[in-house]
Amino acid sequence: MGVSVGFSSTHLPILPVFLLYFAALFCLDIIKLCFSDANISILCLDSEREGLLSFKTTLTDPSGRLSSWTGEECCKWSGIECSNRTGLTSLKYLNLGFVKLDSAGTDWLQALNKLSALVELRLHWCKLQVPLSLPFINFTSLSVLDLSENSFNSEIPEWLFNLTSLSKLYLRWNFFNGPIPGEFANLKLLEVLDLSDNLDLGGEIPSFFGNLSRLKSLDLSANNLNSEIQEFLGGFSNRPNNLVFLDLSSNSLEGELPESLGNLKNLKFLVLFGNSFWGSIPSSIGSLSSLKTLDLSYNRMNGTIPQSFGQLSELVHADLMENSWTGILSEAHMMKLGRLEYVRITTEPTRYLVFNVSYKWVPPFRLKFIHFDNCLVGPFFPVWLQVQSELASVSLRNAGISDTIPGDWFSKLSSQITYLILSNNQIQGKLPHHLEFPNLRALDLGSNHFEGPFPVWSTNASEISLQDNLFSGSLPENIGSLVPRLQRLYLSWNRLDGKVPSSMCELEDLQVLSLRSNKLYGELPNCWHKSRMLWGIDMSNNTLTGSIPSSFGSLASLSVLMLNNNNLDGEIPSSLQNCTGLTSIDLGGNRFSGNLPLRRPIAAAIGFCRGEINGSRGERHVIYVVFRPVLGNLRWGS
Repeated sequence: MGVSVGFSSTHLPILPVFLLYFAALFCLDIIKLCFSDANISILCLDSEREGLLSFKTTLTDPSGRLSSWTGEECCKWSGIECSNRTGLTSLKYLNLGFVKLDSAGTDWLQALNKLSALVELRLHWCKLQVPLSLPFINFTSLSVLDLSENSFNSEIPEWLFNLTSLSKLYLRWNFFNGPIPGEFANLKLLEVLDLSDNLDLGGEIPSFFGNLSRLKSLDLSANNLNSEIQEFLGGFSNRPNNLVFLDLSSNSLEGELPESLGNLKNLKFLVLFGNSFWGSIPSSIGSLSSLKTLDLSYNRMNGTIPQSFGQLSELVHADLMENSWTGILSEAHMMKLGRLEYVRITTEPTRYLVFNVSYKWVPPFRLKFIHFDNCLVGPFFPVWLQVQSELASVSLRNAGISDTIPGDWFSKLSSQITYLILSNNQIQGKLPHHLEFPNLRALDLGSNHFEGPFPVWSTNASEISLQDNLFSGSLPENIGSLVPRLQRLYLSWNRLDGKVPSSMCELEDLQVLSLRSNKLYGELPNCWHKSRMLWGIDMSNNTLTGSIPSSFGSLASLSVLMLNNNNLDGEIPSSLQNCTGLTSIDLGGNRFSGNLPLRRPIAAAIGFCRGEINGSRGERHVIYVVFRPVLGNLRWGS
């Protein structure tokens, strides 16, 4: 006789709560059986009844759907089918992920320990309490154990190290603390170990991991490990290893990367970002012939990238940003990178990482993502960049380019590009006048020498910066429909003239409008009622005339208003007193009259450079400019 845990279709409507716990039992060795003799009497074994009752205590049953689970004959309990062929002890796969078991205390472990045939047990995010010890281990066949995301907040329990059949162990997000126990070395069959996101696991990374010859994946990310890694990597020396995935990111690891890194010859994923490594990449990196992902971002690397980097023929993703690289990148550094799609290399503005390749060199790769900030790519816009026709994201900020860019390069990218950042160069020439960029999210061509008319580009971008260039002519009257999702527009320090288009008021998501230091003239449109998100306006240093639009008073989010050095006149609209969040306003260099319609002093400063203005209570104010923020200096992240 045996007990099988299963439900026929007739049980579905009457036991939905219980099914919640068992629906994830994705593979059972025990199934509902048909009996050839309906008169056979099958009795419940005491051990199996006790196992079911123990397990019931770990479940939540507010509707009483397990009320029949009483008495001696468990074969008659709802949801239970009995067979004389198999028993509960033959259960091999159990997945109770996301089932709330916090009311079980630590009894869940004793109950599940009776399932001696269990091979795979998944209890992620069950709000469990973990016992630190277990008198004896009964589920000795257990190969896969997932206890992730239970927030145990303790040391790693000792009983885990007696599960010597384990091949995969997932313990992330449990707030385990203390050093990594040496008893992990007992788990000789271990292939996957995930200790990530425990935050307080500290000390050194032990060298015994090198003795786990079957280990393929080791994730120690987001902890407090704080040593150098020479000893850890030394554990893999002079012995075969199968390590494919290594993630040590978001720790406090330090020191130079040792040449012994090259011992991990099967490595495909090496993730080390968010530490304090310094120095150069070791030349042994070229030995990692299977490497697909290399992430060294957000460290303190202040040396060079070796030529052997160019031997990584399987490399797809290389992230070396936010370091202080120096030296030269030649054609040899990129010789065999035929699979490379994603590359980010940034250094400090005061450092020099120079791309020393011939102008007509054609690389073996076709990139989708390129990010080379503060790296000397110019002065020319080289052929190796011109042939990149599959780019979806480009950032070449401060790259020393003073060349013109072929117009067809923008055309080739227009259908798929999402981010286009070419700021802080000296790029010359005109932009294609009409293009469509359906997927563009951010455009920054600021601080260059682009000239000609404002580009009439149709795009869904939320951020556009063309400031500090030589653009001339008027803004398109239909700019509101060209860029309907625009949130931030930076056009300061150009030669734009004409009026501010009334369609600008149609941009309901607009947050920042910076038109400072152009040649704009005429009256401002009085139609800003829809711009509920607009918090920053800078139209200073133009030749605008007329009065301040009364509809500015409907901008509940307005914080900064800079209209100084224009030819505005008339009274300041009383509606501005509705802008209760206003912290900076500069109206100097105009010819206003009348009262100051503000209910309270503004925290930063109010600028009036001509004359005196009566306050709202009749008192006289002579107020001088203390602080004049420039909205054009606000930028989005990279």
